[in-house]
Amino acid sequence: MPKLRFKIYEQEFEAEGTEEEILSLYDRLCTHMDELKIAESNSVNLATLDAEARAYAGLSLSMPTVEQLVSFILSKPKYEHDIVEIENHFLKKRITSRDNPSLYRKLSFDLQKARKVIETQKAGEFVQHATPSKNLKNYVFKPLSRPLTEVYEKPS
Repeated sequence: MPKLRFKIYEQEFEAEGTEEEILSLYDRLCTHMDELKIAESNSVNLATLDAEARAYAGLSLSMPTVEQLVSFILSKPKYEHDIVEIENHFLKKRITSRDNPSLYRKLSFDLQKARKVIETQKAGEFVQHATPSKNLKNYVFKPLSRPLTEVYEKPS
């Protein structure tokens, strides 16, 4: 009967069986060792990441929620804001769509949701204004001339 001797983490093992059993055991051991190597290489902790990846991870953790954005925008006069002001307040730095596309899109999308919440709460709409800076839009809140309830009320 064939025997198979192998060593895993300084521990020795021995198996005995038919040729098919030994070959099957050997294949399973090789597959398992490959899986362990892949898992080990994928488990990278934050300390071993480079500075750029650590900065990205820190930014993603400090991203504001929609509720935080709503309260910040409501604290401004005329609810006037732009994305640079939001970035500086919450993230303490400027992010761009070129450097951090996923974070920029998430922040932009959350800002749109926050604006929609404010528009429905305060019965108005946000108007975009161009700024001297290229591709930057400033948003100012304009209340509706009459409440939405009056618009949809049926005459008696």
